[in-house]
Amino acid sequence: MTETPERVRQGGSRTSGFDEVPDTDGIDLREFCARLASRWKFLLAITAGGTVFGALVAFLLPSMYTATALIISPVKAQSLSSILMGQLGGVAGAIAPSLGFKDPAEQFIGILGSRTIVDVLIGRFALQKVYGSRTREDARRKLLRRASFSSGKDSMIRISVEDRDPRRAADLANAFIAELNQQNDRLAITESAQRRVFFEREVETEKNTLSDAERTLKETEQRTGVVEVGEQAQVVIGAIARLRAEIAVQEVSLDRLRLGETDENPQVAAQQSGISTLRNELSKLEVGTRSQRSGDPLVPVADVPQAGLEYLRALREVKYHNSLLEVLAKQFEAAKIDEAKEAPAIQVVDAAVPPEKTSFPPRVPIIVMGAALSAAVGALYVHFSKGESSPEPLISNPAGPEIV
Repeated sequence: MTETPERVRQGGSRTSGFDEVPDTDGIDLREFCARLASRWKFLLAITAGGTVFGALVAFLLPSMYTATALIISPVKAQSLSSILMGQLGGVAGAIAPSLGFKDPAEQFIGILGSRTIVDVLIGRFALQKVYGSRTREDARRKLLRRASFSSGKDSMIRISVEDRDPRRAADLANAFIAELNQQNDRLAITESAQRRVFFEREVETEKNTLSDAERTLKETEQRTGVVEVGEQAQVVIGAIARLRAEIAVQEVSLDRLRLGETDENPQVAAQQSGISTLRNELSKLEVGTRSQRSGDPLVPVADVPQAGLEYLRALREVKYHNSLLEVLAKQFEAAKIDEAKEAPAIQVVDAAVPPEKTSFPPRVPIIVMGAALSAAVGALYVHFSKGESSPEPLISNPAGPEIV
């Protein structure tokens, strides 16, 4: 029986039928560094290539410039109508904040991004053509992507606009401020005008009602001959007139509050509750109750002698409408003053100027990243392309196959 030929190493030593599998777990750093050193020319070339490629990408990307403007967010003063309402006390004073203005910083940021302002700037700077946008809506979205508005704890608003042209970037940022001023003036005048018209209508109606009440009182005096009533009845009449006037004022305030709030609003619910309480008090004075306390000077109207009752009622109407007209007239005058007042001007801390340096692309980081990535890829290639050692050549037995 012939023996199968065995694999023979150089040097003539004989081995078993299979070589042992080398241990490849982990990385031998010395071997890895040695291989990198032996392939340094390759690594240098691929790193240089990556650096050049990164430089080409960095310089081929379009340059962008960012211009920034800084403005102070104005704090609008409380309207005179709100101050007068607060002086009324009770529930009427509680709704006074609803007639004033809130901190306008967030509101102004919303106005800056409104379609009205954006469309004005698109038309003024022909941005639809500059951006290559097919529709105005596309130009709107692109402008809002390049513009940013922010407000910090310092109560200042920062307006930043990015553009390929540094001068156009600065002009756009400053144009945002100019349009914000115009919108601020227009909106403030509109709000004040609405309040003036509201109170003007109420004053006119109350004047006519007061005239009717005075005419009724005169006719009552002529018919009954009563021109004077007791002091106690006068107190009752005055209390009733004040209550009715306060109820009427609060109802007007409730109507004003409902212009911007729903019935579920806590302020609306509180106002309605206050009006209901005042109506109960008024009812006690007008109709009277069996539980009237002894010694109470506010005797119900029902207990006033019948002879002067008709006169007292007519007098009550006159005093009531006179008190109500006085309050409404003050509100009307305050609304006219608020309308005449200019909206608070927006103060510019830093106007936008054409930037001298680009804000995009970050060329140095791109070049450094290109060099680093190419060097890493080259090192990995060197490591994984080392392979196993080339197999030893098979050496045939010169004597031929052994024969058993």
